[in-house]
Amino acid sequence: MSYKILIVDDNEDIRDLVQGIADSFFRDHEKPKFFQVSNGLEAINSCFERMYDLIFCDINMPQIDGLSFLKSLRKSESKNSETFVIMVSGYMGVIQANMDQGLENTYLLEKPFTDKSITMAMNIWMALRLKKSKGEST
Repeated sequence: MSYKILIVDDNEDIRDLVQGIADSFFRDHEKPKFFQVSNGLEAINSCFERMYDLIFCDINMPQIDGLSFLKSLRKSESKNSETFVIMVSGYMGVIQANMDQGLENTYLLEKPFTDKSITMAMNIWMALRLKKSKGEST
């Protein structure tokens, strides 16, 4: 199975860094397909075009910020309204102040992040996927 992963960040270097770390997470599995966009508006459009298994999203972006994207995603009828999202931010206070606004099925990852912190977030995502698939098969 090839996972589809969307990376949303206005900084191309950060998108490439996240992709490299996430790609190494799958070293013993089929490599995922990565898709990159630079803002929340592009991300919303992309989420109506294709189904993703995981979304990485920065908070501070132009046009539509990460929290607005997440709120729109959770309320949308897109294929990704329940997709696990790893929110990345150097502004955790902003996120924590909005905890009641669409952050279910979401992991908060504080910048500066490391390979280890992204791997930990992806392990949580994978564990939730396995738990969900076991629940569906019983």
